[in-house]
Amino acid sequence: MGHDTDWVLLERYFAGECSPEEIAVVRRWIAEDPTRDRLVAVMRAAWERTGAMPSRRDASAAWSALAARLRAHDDDSLTAQPRRRPAIRLLPVRRRTVAFTVATRIAAAVTLVVFGGALWRAMEPHHAAPVKPGPMQEMVTAAGQRAVLSLGDGTRVTLGVASRLRFPSRFGDIRDVYLDGEAYFEVAHDPGRPFAVHTARAVARDLGTKFNVRAYHDTGDIVVAVAEGAVGLKASGRPAADSLVLRRADVGRTTADGRLSVTHAVELNAYLAWTRGELVFDRTPSTEAIAQINRWYGVDVRLGDSTLATYSLTTTLSTQPFSQALAIVAAALDAGVQRQGSSYLLLAKPRGR
Repeated sequence: MGHDTDWVLLERYFAGECSPEEIAVVRRWIAEDPTRDRLVAVMRAAWERTGAMPSRRDASAAWSALAARLRAHDDDSLTAQPRRRPAIRLLPVRRRTVAFTVATRIAAAVTLVVFGGALWRAMEPHHAAPVKPGPMQEMVTAAGQRAVLSLGDGTRVTLGVASRLRFPSRFGDIRDVYLDGEAYFEVAHDPGRPFAVHTARAVARDLGTKFNVRAYHDTGDIVVAVAEGAVGLKASGRPAADSLVLRRADVGRTTADGRLSVTHAVELNAYLAWTRGELVFDRTPSTEAIAQINRWYGVDVRLGDSTLATYSLTTTLSTQPFSQALAIVAAALDAGVQRQGSSYLLLAKPRGR
């Protein structure tokens, strides 16, 4: 495809009509430029919603104009977004204020300008007949990376580090998303269309709220912290009667064996500070804190003995590089650090030192 965009070939690619050789050409073209991967993802979503592509002339002109426009304006120029336009932005974990990447801004703007009218019509609810959800999409963050998504219903999601969120390209009569990891949800409330977050062992159902869900597959408890409104929490496979209603400043937990518990009047900073680019530990069990640090920095820190596993950690990490963060944690736990290849071992100091 060279450096130009072959819109006809892309249309055939989305429709599944390309030969293996043409598929290889498209994939090589995408790999040549990191901005193309996100552009193609947005265009595919548009194709799946509408079954149509813009003309090559109109799309090329829009791409060129938008690229020039985005280079000429600062990142804040696109922060005010229509509620129904999906958008994604990636955030490094150790900066409090982070703008759209160029690739994300161009892709989101192409969705609005090139496909705007068709997408808007495709995403409007139709109450005359049941509405089926669109094809599933997925957002995955690496260790040390966060992302902000605006879903098609206006819900805003901040996706935590090393996390995966699956969601339909278009919500139907119900709004179900699937989380492995951590995310903060600011749900656009719609009494006629419930919003539910499904995890491996629990379901959190919106009752009009802002809430955080921590559900990493390698941890025991599913933890839901409510910032506003109310959330229904139920262990997977349990009847609806075995559920909790969590309200503001409540933290609910679901254990691996399905037991539910709730703590009221909780100071939520330790649960929500990560959305601002901080890790706040407040008497956090050391094993849980180390797991969060490993995901946050993309490292491998381990507790070297059972004594440290009984400790808790109280400290705040924000903009520190990993070396400084490790020193802070070691001091808080009164531990020494031993390097073992690419891993870091924390060892309790002998008494009397």
